[in-house]
Amino acid sequence: MKVLASLAAVVVMAAAGTASAQVATIEWRDLNLATVAGGDTFDVRVDAAANRVCRFSRRMDALVSDRTFCLRSVRQEAVRQLPRAAQVDYAQSRRAVAY
Repeated sequence: MKVLASLAAVVVMAAAGTASAQVATIEWRDLNLATVAGGDTFDVRVDAAANRVCRFSRRMDALVSDRTFCLRSVRQEAVRQLPRAAQVDYAQSRRAVAY
């Protein structure tokens, strides 16, 4: 299986300020991101990956954990790495949830 076929939404936490880069693979090709259910399932998978990656997160300039910053960064990076069409579908499904 190709890495992109399952979207290895590679989350490089160095950009988020942690001391070392970490990678999380988030499967999404089996989801219809245009539906609320598909968007919800993607959110669950991203949250699970973020919790694993951010377990011991700490910005290099901070003395305490910065888990909230890390979790937000993982979510943004996962969505950013989706193909453009999937990003649009996902955004539309989230809009359906908001209203």
